[in-house]
Amino acid sequence: MLDFSLQVSAPAGSVHEVVPLEIVDGGKTPGVVASPSFEHIQQARVAAKDVDRLAAGLAKARAYRETGRRDGKGSISVTIKGGCRAGATRDGSLTAAIYMRVKPGEKFFPLTTAINLRELLGNDAIARLPACQNS
Repeated sequence: MLDFSLQVSAPAGSVHEVVPLEIVDGGKTPGVVASPSFEHIQQARVAAKDVDRLAAGLAKARAYRETGRRDGKGSISVTIKGGCRAGATRDGSLTAAIYMRVKPGEKFFPLTTAINLRELLGNDAIARLPACQNS
């Protein structure tokens, strides 16, 4: 889920959009280097049906920023729930990294450094991950 909010005083008005993200194969992702022998890229993207709604909120935020006012407060967050595994998990570090881009065609930029999922979630949770439907 992507949660985007901007709280500003009138007349600009506030924005709060919670948008479900769809997971698709990342294939070759501009700006993200992955080894095909042991790494897999998946993209969480805004579904086509939600693009206009999110774009309207972002346009409102950009318009507010262009006024030069700085009394607003904004945030954007992504929440990940669930998951699956594409094959067997190996012992040791099981890392993930999160990248983002603002517009289609742009390169992705890193939001996080490598996250050790085994350390974060624990071995029991990793062992319970179901196989992905397309693995």
